[in-house]
Amino acid sequence: MKSAQTQKPYSHTRHLCIATVIGLAFSMMTPVHAQDTLADTWTGRWVGELKNTPARPNAPRVEVIREIGTLSESSTAGTSCAKFSTRYTENGVERGVKEYRLCRDPKQQWYVDEGNGITLQARWLDGMLVSVFKYGKIVLQSSIRIKSEGGANPLVMEEEIISSRDEQKPDEVQSLTVLNLQKLVLRKQN
Repeated sequence: MKSAQTQKPYSHTRHLCIATVIGLAFSMMTPVHAQDTLADTWTGRWVGELKNTPARPNAPRVEVIREIGTLSESSTAGTSCAKFSTRYTENGVERGVKEYRLCRDPKQQWYVDEGNGITLQARWLDGMLVSVFKYGKIVLQSSIRIKSEGGANPLVMEEEIISSRDEQKPDEVQSLTVLNLQKLVLRKQN
């Protein structure tokens, strides 16, 4: 695993995309007790937009397309991975593509594989896949859940990424400064 020191300098888009994948805080409206597979409700194509709070003045709308595949055996014995691709566009211009994989190892531990030697641990909690990680002094907490709203296109994937700055000294309890909330709301496409 690469350390934060060997990675590119902090970038708002990079932390958004990393967290988005882990984001992966997947959840369903009905709790999944033994989350040993990626439910059919997760797989497929999802379309929506990203919003930042607080919003930047005059920020363009960010449209998001996410594709999630089914789990399949990878080259590592006992590990299963699913495609987890996210595309970001502003005014019709592609601004970023993240081709990650959501994986489960033989011990049933989940993680996001960025494909560049970086993996991020993720954990199912009450039907939601949650990941917390640090990039430099920025701490990110990502969670993704699915809920049903009824109607013609009932499934909605919500991902929230909370960013905080860590100025903590060793062995001290210190409140972290919350910087922003990024929220994606995506609807499953049939």
